[in-house]
Amino acid sequence: MSHLDLRQNPLGDEGIKIFSKALPKSNSLIHLDIRSTALTKEGIQYLYKGLLLNQTVTCLLLGNVRGMYKNYIAGDAMCGIDEYLKKSMQLNFLDLNGAHIGDNGLPYLLSGLLKSQSLCMLNLSSNNLTGLSSANLVDIITKTHVTKLDLSYNSLGTAFIDEFYGNTLYYKYPLTALSLSSCGFSNLKLGKLFQALRRGAYLRQLEINNTKYKITELIHLRSYLSNATTLRSFSSSNCEFGDEGAIHIAEAYIKDWTLNELNLSNNLITDRGAIIFANNLALTETFNLKSLDLSHNRIEVFFIKKLVG
Repeated sequence: MSHLDLRQNPLGDEGIKIFSKALPKSNSLIHLDIRSTALTKEGIQYLYKGLLLNQTVTCLLLGNVRGMYKNYIAGDAMCGIDEYLKKSMQLNFLDLNGAHIGDNGLPYLLSGLLKSQSLCMLNLSSNNLTGLSSANLVDIITKTHVTKLDLSYNSLGTAFIDEFYGNTLYYKYPLTALSLSSCGFSNLKLGKLFQALRRGAYLRQLEINNTKYKITELIHLRSYLSNATTLRSFSSSNCEFGDEGAIHIAEAYIKDWTLNELNLSNNLITDRGAIIFANNLALTETFNLKSLDLSHNRIEVFFIKKLVG
């Protein structure tokens, strides 16, 4: 068996203990999903021990999905994951979405990541992380092998932006995908965020949804996008910008973008912004855009007539 999915079963700590005893005997298990199985501190400690004796798992999902039987591995319940990550030779994806690890649990994870040679994809969304975790999160970005990182739905605030900006002044970092949606950023600091993002020399996918932009921040966004030569996918959904936002993004597109996917859904764009955007697309020498999401805006029939006419 290579793929085992046990999510949303009320296994609890007792069930995980029994399962953990069988883990060392497997020599073929690659994908293990135990999200939302009512796992807590006692059960996770047994799981770490079982995983230490298993060197086949490459994809491990420990977080939560919507519904019942939530996993809760906050604070020192994370103690033990550091030893597992240090010794694992195969694990490349770890999903902790909604696992409640909090600021106190993050240091254990970071300790393991700093020694891990294999883990490159990490989901930390919805984990009660705050600005107090900023230094540790930036260390994950700049000092580990993680290339795909999801930090969305954590209240990181401006403390994270300051830490991120300050620690990327003099060198580039290896991320290829980053999600910073709903992180409680102040628009006064978004300029520094975009400057830090410009130092991601390999960044191909970026999500900054649910973040309000003002005019100044839109100018910073335009500057970033016009110089993001590696970016292939960008999402700025539900950011409450209207035609001005679309126009700034359109002006960035004049410079022969490499973007394949662009999500501007759930904003306030009208016919005016959509038409200017479409006209700018027509001016590009090389048209790479394959997917454009303008859903849930304020575009009416006039734009469609202009587009097809």
